[in-house]
Amino acid sequence: MKTGLSVLSGVLLCVCLAGAAVRAQETPGAVSGVREYENRLVRIEQPRPLLADYPEFFEPIIEQAHYEAPAIVQDPGADLSVRAWRFSYNARGIIEVPNELRLAETAVIMVHPWAIDDSWGWKSPQPNGVADFCTPEKNALAARHTKQVIDPFLKRLRGKAAFVMYSLPGNADAIRTKVYRSFVKRPTAAERESGERELRRVLAEYSYEGEGLPSRLQLGDRQPVADYFRQFPGLDAGARFNGEGFWKLPIPVSDSVTV
Repeated sequence: MKTGLSVLSGVLLCVCLAGAAVRAQETPGAVSGVREYENRLVRIEQPRPLLADYPEFFEPIIEQAHYEAPAIVQDPGADLSVRAWRFSYNARGIIEVPNELRLAETAVIMVHPWAIDDSWGWKSPQPNGVADFCTPEKNALAARHTKQVIDPFLKRLRGKAAFVMYSLPGNADAIRTKVYRSFVKRPTAAERESGERELRRVLAEYSYEGEGLPSRLQLGDRQPVADYFRQFPGLDAGARFNGEGFWKLPIPVSDSVTV
């Protein structure tokens, strides 16, 4: 029985295809491992909204024109159906691609599983700092989505997918390598316990304080709008509002995820 999955993988597919194109250009005339892909788009009549399973977390994506393209990945003995989709302005609509993968040869990577505003203690700096979804309220909503939707999904794939991995910012450090498994280390139970205590201590010691919003700006006569946004941009996640060293802290995986 196949496992089904619908993902937004436009960026991922673009990166993979771009890499394949570069490799082909580096080896002129090479035909080994290269196939001709028929980029045939078939209009989908009465397409269903995308990401409509959990409207309490995501506004369903409704687009007038949907097309189905042939599979890009078709693994022999596939047991995982991945219906990827992307938007194309040139095609003037959404392109859906029904791929077939072997789960045992597939890595699942959760991007940005940051433990912001949860029990770990890494929290949004006050009064106006930003991280992840940029407000404590949105971070709480994302945590609920992770706990109710993402975590059960990852649990279903454990022991079946080749890897279930989490991407964290920064390089491997002495603390997190004791808390989490990695390609180079599998910590013992004692190391994990020690690492978690140390991680919580380091996060608790940070002040989580930054500057407040500016009360006065200096606007020139020539470019007042540019001066305004330069001094008060839409998003500033730097030391000004988050405090020096905020992004150098050992950021853990959200407690909404069962690691």
